[in-house]
Amino acid sequence: MQWVSARPELSATEDGFGHGSHVGGVIAGFSSETNPIGKYTGIAPEANILSVRIADDAGNATGGDLMAGLEYVDDNRDAYNIRVLNLSVSSSIA
Repeated sequence: MQWVSARPELSATEDGFGHGSHVGGVIAGFSSETNPIGKYTGIAPEANILSVRIADDAGNATGGDLMAGLEYVDDNRDAYNIRVLNLSVSSSIA
């Protein structure tokens, strides 16, 4: 899994809450350097995952942050060969 941030002010691009990692694992499965085939096979085991972080270290993001993430994906879809997009977000506003 490759991590990028749509928000330049964020110092880390890792998934601090684990949700993106969980979704990526469901999609591609789990593997490591010592077991590249993976212990668990995902629904698309050959997929390359690009996780675009939009939330801050407390897990907060605005609608504008979401739009910045979508713009990042659109701007970089050819460079990363992005063909599928999953949005895992929630809102306190209906």
